[in-house]
Amino acid sequence: MPFVKRKLPAKNPDHGKWVSKLAAECRKDTGNGPRIIEEQVPGSKQLHVYVIWDDWADAPDHERSAAILDAYKEAFDEETMLNVTIAMGLTTQEAAAMGIG
Repeated sequence: MPFVKRKLPAKNPDHGKWVSKLAAECRKDTGNGPRIIEEQVPGSKQLHVYVIWDDWADAPDHERSAAILDAYKEAFDEETMLNVTIAMGLTTQEAAAMGIG
């Protein structure tokens, strides 16, 4: 199987807005922000984070994941962010199709 290296494009102009909103929601559940589901892997510090939010419907997966990781770093600290092994951003429809929610 071929090994392919690619450079990702520049961050979406909405990246900072997404990070701020997600970080604020991580600190205090406002009830009107994105739905954040955090699962801790038993016997480890690993975290699986799923964010269900229709605001980023047009954003590619890698931008959603980057925003989640940046928000975790801002809301908590770098160590917590580094424990996130899955950072999946989904729309409501995508989450329903995958049975996440």
